[in-house]
Amino acid sequence: MSSEGWGDAWAAIREGDEPFEFELEYVLQRPPVPLGVAPLDRALGGGVHPGTFTIIGGDPGSGKTALACRAAYTQAVQGFFPVFYSFEMTKMQLVSRLLSVHTRANKDRLASVRWSKLRESVMLPDDELRRLADANDRARVETVMRYVSRHADDDPVLAAWADFKRDVYPHMAIRDDVTDVSQVVEEIGSLCELGMHPSVIVDYLQLAAAGDGDEYQLVTNASHDLQRLAKRWEIPVTLLSSLRNLTKAERDDSPQLSQFRGSGHLGYDAGAAIVLRRGEGVIADREVGIFQEVTAHIIKNRFGEPGEVPLYFNGAYNMFAERNE
Repeated sequence: MSSEGWGDAWAAIREGDEPFEFELEYVLQRPPVPLGVAPLDRALGGGVHPGTFTIIGGDPGSGKTALACRAAYTQAVQGFFPVFYSFEMTKMQLVSRLLSVHTRANKDRLASVRWSKLRESVMLPDDELRRLADANDRARVETVMRYVSRHADDDPVLAAWADFKRDVYPHMAIRDDVTDVSQVVEEIGSLCELGMHPSVIVDYLQLAAAGDGDEYQLVTNASHDLQRLAKRWEIPVTLLSSLRNLTKAERDDSPQLSQFRGSGHLGYDAGAAIVLRRGEGVIADREVGIFQEVTAHIIKNRFGEPGEVPLYFNGAYNMFAERNE
């Protein structure tokens, strides 16, 4: 090949980028998006980063979904437009958790509402509502609407919902009707083509990767698809993951990437990987209740150092706090 031919080929590979264009792109790159837990965000270099995905696994009850709800809420409030894909919970189950987060974040003007008590707090004050289980759909709707009209000003749940619906909910989307990763990729790609670059949360990876065939390969394929989605559109993706059944020796040792269920290429694809583990310690707060000791083990971190972030977790309000608070 002639020197001129080499020059043309080289220019084609480089796509004619000029140094100034590269510098401009560097300056204008999208910032990290917070998870909403300050010490964890600091350890991750600001949060979850556009162009890659962060995977979060953990023990049952260690706060994986609570962390995802905290992230979605924080991102919506700060204008990052999260899209929460839930393959496990219904939309209203997630909204219940988000309402608890909202009331704690605005406790100076809203009564704190435990997510597990939301339905009870609406249902119990009125005798008509106690009979809803025996009503047909139309009667149920009419009864609820009468209750709402009478109690809109004095029911803490209704007040919280009105506030949340006005200030937070328009800035997020919750999808509980998507069946696999391909739909996530298609929907988010369409939004990005229209000029919106949302933050994506998937709960959880193994259900999103469900299908016929070997779980290892299904998870690997889903991981690749989501990594390509994040990179192509320069958006942050947060994945929740279950862990495989661990032996006692593994549980006593530090978490490893291989402990994610059907781990496949997660260790290679992820920009950061976090495992939440419950500890034995608890503390009591007079207002909120019991906080469980939890440690966030950052076992991969392209944007900072691996390490441990000691936290306390309260499941009633989906709250996290630094261990020294």
